[in-house]
Amino acid sequence: MAPQRGSDQLDPGHRPQLDTAKLSQITDLAAKSNFHILRWEIYGQPAIDWIRGTFRVPQGQVGEMVEKVLNGGISYNIEVFPIGIPKPDGALVNIQYGPR
Repeated sequence: MAPQRGSDQLDPGHRPQLDTAKLSQITDLAAKSNFHILRWEIYGQPAIDWIRGTFRVPQGQVGEMVEKVLNGGISYNIEVFPIGIPKPDGALVNIQYGPR
């Protein structure tokens, strides 16, 4: 019998279950829209433990992006930072899924 990985030994109720099909919806959304992926980090192999991404989103599309992410059926931590002085021309949207 093969030994279990450390993360496999965790209580299943405390370990997030990531659905890669739903996660790919986020990158597909960026590809179809005018969003730029500035950072995309995945931690954990072969099972993904957490994901963190940063997108640059033009002004006027921030609400649309946040709404689509939240309606994707995955619970995310989302932070939005306006960019551009003196008039914001967009925002950096940080998305994180997982325990970190």
